[in-house]
Amino acid sequence: MKTLSTSLFTSFLVFNICRNFSFTNATHGVRAASCCQTNCCHGPHGNFSFPQRTKIGICNFVFSKKHEVSAHDLPLCSGPRTLSLTSVHQMMLLPCNWGTAYISVEATISRNAVQGLRSITQTVGCFVSLYIISPKLTGLTVVVLPCLVGAGALIGSFLRRLSRLAQEQVAKSTGVADEALGNVRTVKAFAMEERELQLYAYEVEKSCEMNENLGTGIAVFQGLSNIALNCIVLGTIFAGGTLISSNEMSPGDLMSFLVASQTVQRSLASISILFGQMVRGTSAGARVFEYLSLKPTIPLSGGGRIPYHSLAGRVDFLNISFSYPTRPGHIILDRFNLTLPPSKTIAIVGESGGGKSTVAALLERFYDPTSGVVMLDGLDIRTLDLCWLRGQVIGFINQEPVLFGASIMENIRFGKPEATDAEVFEAAKQANAHRFITSFPDGYNTVLGERGVTLSGGQKQRVAIARALIKNPSILVLDEATSALDAESERVVQEALDLATRGRTVLIIAHRLSTIQAADLICVMSNGRIIEAGTHTELLGRGGLYCDLIRRQRAEGRK
Repeated sequence: MKTLSTSLFTSFLVFNICRNFSFTNATHGVRAASCCQTNCCHGPHGNFSFPQRTKIGICNFVFSKKHEVSAHDLPLCSGPRTLSLTSVHQMMLLPCNWGTAYISVEATISRNAVQGLRSITQTVGCFVSLYIISPKLTGLTVVVLPCLVGAGALIGSFLRRLSRLAQEQVAKSTGVADEALGNVRTVKAFAMEERELQLYAYEVEKSCEMNENLGTGIAVFQGLSNIALNCIVLGTIFAGGTLISSNEMSPGDLMSFLVASQTVQRSLASISILFGQMVRGTSAGARVFEYLSLKPTIPLSGGGRIPYHSLAGRVDFLNISFSYPTRPGHIILDRFNLTLPPSKTIAIVGESGGGKSTVAALLERFYDPTSGVVMLDGLDIRTLDLCWLRGQVIGFINQEPVLFGASIMENIRFGKPEATDAEVFEAAKQANAHRFITSFPDGYNTVLGERGVTLSGGQKQRVAIARALIKNPSILVLDEATSALDAESERVVQEALDLATRGRTVLIIAHRLSTIQAADLICVMSNGRIIEAGTHTELLGRGGLYCDLIRRQRAEGRK
């Protein structure tokens, strides 16, 4: 009898385990076919469209986050937003339950949501049934479950950490590829194609190893979950046999209990699989959620405006101190004071790292000063509408103009989207760009390459000047606008700038001192402060730092 009982017990256990695995595999096969059928059969308004709209909505929301420039200086946002958008796609591309196939967001959201809710509902309902059938067996099960849940939580925390590292490595490898492709001319100029390929292959290999480790961890977690659940069934059969032998339970109740526990087992196994997918999705989404949790400190809308007919263009920097958010201990500007009179040209010169470009950034309100205030016509610029300030009042031209992969017409009109073609032509003429633009076969409809690579440096700079002039700004900021040009291009661009600066308040950040000798006021900066100010002739007569800079540049020019 004992041998027969043992044999029956062993046979039942083997059957139970085999049935569990076969049921799981069969279920996965049915779900795979079901998902494929769903993706093929449902139209744009079915299950396919809702997750797709969700994915598109998240991508648009991330891209539309309007943080100040300082937010993009943080390590989280380096890139600046590309990695967050990449993480959205990674978050929405989760592994299936079967094989090595991957399904997209269309099936993931709908299938996993339904499956998860069904598993949770079945688990709760079957636990109620188990308690009704046998409170003692249910109590034993409940005693064991917290231990399993605790062990699962520990393994889960390890998997989440491993998944986060894997996602960061994927982002790193993507960044290597993005930099190499974005700077393809530099890479080819130094014949570094093989080095970049090796670097990318190395980062991808590391990413592959981390994801393999993550996959192994998830597989071990799911395997241990199944083993633990089958051990619970084994214990249930043993305890149930004991209760039957003492007439506290009938064989029929034990079978009912086992059937209900099988449902619980399958539901918990399904939940463990979904948990593995959730780990991947959560780690991919963590980067997105961290970015979304950033609170902008500089509002883009709201605030006052100065009527155009009343706008004089006087700018005052009053006792400004500033440090960049990423280097709070390094003071860039220290009690800085400067006045830009209306319709005057003020030039700031000095050695590299002296804070010249920071002054322009504060005027554009890319950053707010640590202390002090920037005034426009007697009003704190923090009280003014930032979109109005940047969009209509200030024109900004920097050393390396960025053009978009669109037509020249669209690039110039970027400064004023509602501008007419005639306004675009006029701005191009003021920028000395009309002649070379019309020399192209397609004229203003010529499509530029990415970042304007099809134009020379001087041509790109003149298009950028036209883009700034088309909005007719009252204040013009030139941040070393000609320092990267050759002599001929500099001459042509300088002619355009001379026309553009008439009747405007102009702030010039200069490296080549020959370009600012006609400025109304030249300010020499050192260590975050203005140490000299005057006209070109006055500063030469003083024999100070400005005179040293002039002599140094002349000596370099003779070499």
